[in-house]
Amino acid sequence: MGEPMVPRRVALPSRLGRSLWATVWHMHLLAWPVLLAAALLSALAWAAGWWAIAVLAGSVVIAWSGIVVHECGHVLAFRALAGSRPAELQLTRAGASLHRPALSPGHEIGVIVAGPLAPALLLGRSRPGRDIAPAAGVVRHPVAGPSALHAAARR
Repeated sequence: MGEPMVPRRVALPSRLGRSLWATVWHMHLLAWPVLLAAALLSALAWAAGWWAIAVLAGSVVIAWSGIVVHECGHVLAFRALAGSRPAELQLTRAGASLHRPALSPGHEIGVIVAGPLAPALLLGRSRPGRDIAPAAGVVRHPVAGPSALHAAARR
C-alpha cells in the first residue's frame, strides 16, 4: 500500500475570488480519483437500473461538494473580515482546515460559524422545481388525505 499523504499547506491568495478558487481547486485535486470513480459508478449504475448503488455513489460526490462549500464559507468569511491577511489551507486525506492569524472574538465567531452556514445558505437558495413550469394539460389535485382522493375519484 502507498504511504499516507503528508499534510500539504497551500497559501491562499489575498484576493477573495482567487482564495475561493484556490480552495476549490486544491480540495478537488486532493480527491479527484475518488470523485471520478464515484461519478462513473453512479452513471453506470443509473444506466443499468441499479438505483440504490447509483444514489450511494452519487452521494459521495455530493458529500465532498458539501465539504468544499463548507471550507469556502470559512475562506469567504475570513477574507471579508480580515482582508488580505495571510492564510493557508492545510489538506489531508480526511479533508481540509484553514490556518490563519487570530481575529477579534466577534470576527472569530463569524469565521467559525460561516463554514456550517455556507451549505445551509446554498441549499436554502435552491428550491427544486421552483423555476419549472407545469406541462400543458397537467391538472393538479390537492392531496390532503383520503377525503381528497375520494373526491377526485368521484369526478
